[in-house]
Amino acid sequence: MEQRGVPPPVSGLGVRRRRVGLAGAVVGPVAFTLAVLPWRNDADLGAVLPAYFLLVVAIAVVGGLAPALIAALSSFLLATWFLTRPFDTLSVDRSDALAQLVVFVVVAVVVSLVVEAGARSRALAARRSAETTVMSRLTRSSVGATPVDSVLAEIRRLFELDCVVFTPAGATEAVSVGDPHDPDPTHRITTSGGSTLETWGAPAFADDLSLLRSMADASERAWQERLLEHEAARALALDEADRVRTALLAAVGHDLRTPLAAIKTAVTGLRSGEGTWTDEDRDDLLAAADDSVDRLTALIDNLLAMSRIEAGAVLVRLEPVILVEVVSRVLIDRPDVTMNVPDDLPPALADDGLLDRVLANLVDNAIRHGGGAVEVAARVVSGGIEVAVVDHGTGLPTSRSADPFAARPGSDRVGTGAGLGLAIVAGLVDAMSGTVRAGTTPGGGTTVTVRLPRADS
Repeated sequence: MEQRGVPPPVSGLGVRRRRVGLAGAVVGPVAFTLAVLPWRNDADLGAVLPAYFLLVVAIAVVGGLAPALIAALSSFLLATWFLTRPFDTLSVDRSDALAQLVVFVVVAVVVSLVVEAGARSRALAARRSAETTVMSRLTRSSVGATPVDSVLAEIRRLFELDCVVFTPAGATEAVSVGDPHDPDPTHRITTSGGSTLETWGAPAFADDLSLLRSMADASERAWQERLLEHEAARALALDEADRVRTALLAAVGHDLRTPLAAIKTAVTGLRSGEGTWTDEDRDDLLAAADDSVDRLTALIDNLLAMSRIEAGAVLVRLEPVILVEVVSRVLIDRPDVTMNVPDDLPPALADDGLLDRVLANLVDNAIRHGGGAVEVAARVVSGGIEVAVVDHGTGLPTSRSADPFAARPGSDRVGTGAGLGLAIVAGLVDAMSGTVRAGTTPGGGTTVTVRLPRADS
């Protein structure tokens, strides 16, 4: 059963038990005296006092020290007045009877104190156990594992409070559990970190107040752990962003410098007055400059596309697409690439423009980095349609993973000259609810496969 609050700090006896003990201290000795009163002439005081003594011990166990002392005193007075000669007076005519009464009172008081001490020890042990359980549960968790509101809920449950509010140092927004019914809190505790814990409900004293202060410190630790967790996540995000940015710059740095150098060389040569340029030489320089400008334009388009993908700003319009038409359009100026796409292939569900961009990037990547013969093939598979771009070059570098699409766009694969194109492919295919993977071509080379859903499924 779940514990409702910490054990009381004094004797562990509830108010109800103390009231029962007090009633027994008043009624019990009187009732016993009335019961033996008819036989007081024949009753032996030495036989009556042990019965009073047992009654006092029982009341001490039930109600604690105060009711037991009341019972001992009332038993002494009743026995002296009604059961000790001369009757109906507080006088005692025999010294042995007086000794018995005095011994009775002393022993009853001592036993009551012992019973109370035992109750206090048990209550203290139970309280320390409860405090240790609570504090260990709050402190053994890993960083960020214990939310602040969970600590506040624990405080409210332990002390049976109406409301608990924790206000972090320097913060304008507080964390609260429960609903306060009074504008002024019962307690306002300031932690070592400058935060404030406010409680509404029964006031706490002594050990309870000390435990409440410890719980306030636990709230402070939970808050600091949450801040550390958020800072760590932010730092990881910043590190990842810096790493992606650095990798992206490294990936496109060579592609930027190469066409710029070619353009610079061609223009400088054409403008130079040194030497004699033939018409054929001029045409070659102009063609090199034109080709480099096209490469720069394609690279800038890729960079813009990558930025839109990372920003989640890619507009996707999914509709039935005839793959043979898209592949034919991509390969219209690449007669050296083989197309193996059946005319009766079912339409795929995709964005026509984005799929065109995907296949163009894959074909360019295969021609530039794969080498060998390049082929684009498509087929129907279970649950969709696959389009594969196959090259028979050297295959994937051993320094990269077997599948460069295993990571999200802009991560590990953005580290080579072909990484930016592959990142754009992964982002666009993901936007079209498709998948892309890379593997080794039988006999050598790389095969990149794009799977798209069927439009008629």
